[in-house]
Amino acid sequence: MRQIVIKISPIVILRNFLVIEGLAVAIFFMLAILTNYAQIYRQFNLTAFLPYQIAQLAGIVFVEALIFIIVFLRWSRDRYYVSNDKVVHAWGMILRKRTIKKISHPVSVFMSEGLLSWLVPYGKIMIREDGTENIISMPMVANPKTYRNSIESVLKILRRDSTEIKFSENIPELLNLGEHSKLEFKSTFRWDVRENRVNKNLERGVLKTVTAFLNSEGGQLIIGVSDFGEVEGVENDYKSLGKPNRDGFENHFNNIFMQSVGADFRRYVHMKFENIKEKDVCLVSVYPADKPAYLRADDSENFFVRTGNSTTALKVSETATYIVSWWKSQAR
Repeated sequence: MRQIVIKISPIVILRNFLVIEGLAVAIFFMLAILTNYAQIYRQFNLTAFLPYQIAQLAGIVFVEALIFIIVFLRWSRDRYYVSNDKVVHAWGMILRKRTIKKISHPVSVFMSEGLLSWLVPYGKIMIREDGTENIISMPMVANPKTYRNSIESVLKILRRDSTEIKFSENIPELLNLGEHSKLEFKSTFRWDVRENRVNKNLERGVLKTVTAFLNSEGGQLIIGVSDFGEVEGVENDYKSLGKPNRDGFENHFNNIFMQSVGADFRRYVHMKFENIKEKDVCLVSVYPADKPAYLRADDSENFFVRTGNSTTALKVSETATYIVSWWKSQAR
């Protein structure tokens, strides 16, 4: 997986130095009001070896050098690491600290330049996930224009140019369209209405469709809607869970998805709940994956794709041919 290392602009050195310098000067003068530095120095009988004025100057030079070294080392260890699924901010001289922000949807990359960019090229890079309010911000970046282009190339697998992945989140509008090659309805996720019990095969049916979308051009799945577009809700699914609500539903989906498909592919799947006709439905939007996704069950792995309005399992020989042709064409 390709990763971009983004350096912080050297202007941060100047900014941090001035901030710490201001604090140090303020503390120095505050303590000078409360105590007499010269008197304290003379109490240690050091004036015979080194006059107070020279010692004071040496102390100031030492503190200034120490401040600069600390600021410089902190800057040199401050980095952003951008890959196709997350942004990691690492900093700290001795005890390294990290913050990780996940990227799970197609994205747009923006930048803005700093006030002193005419002097030193620096600015802010922002990654926004389409269809959400989530913005990952990387301030004080050196040469933001160069990094923006590199980031866009790394994240292109999450933002394919085809119109097929520009999904609508207007569920009533989707219900009116009816099922098609990139839209499928499921009455429930795991509750078998006929047998009045949990049915694991229903969960597998949902994951088959999701996996097929991952291996094809993407698509959307609405759970809680009959094949004819009638809203039935997922309340029975809620009742079958330990946490009978939307959070419980999504947590359960996440658990079986990661077990059966894999955590690497979760970033391509976006879930949205909406109450329609006083019943909850779940919209699952699936974006095309950058590598083959298999559905695991009973010590076996199966490969599914979308063929028209159906989900189709490919044979081993067919799978190999499909993988070579499909992902090779997507890489162009």
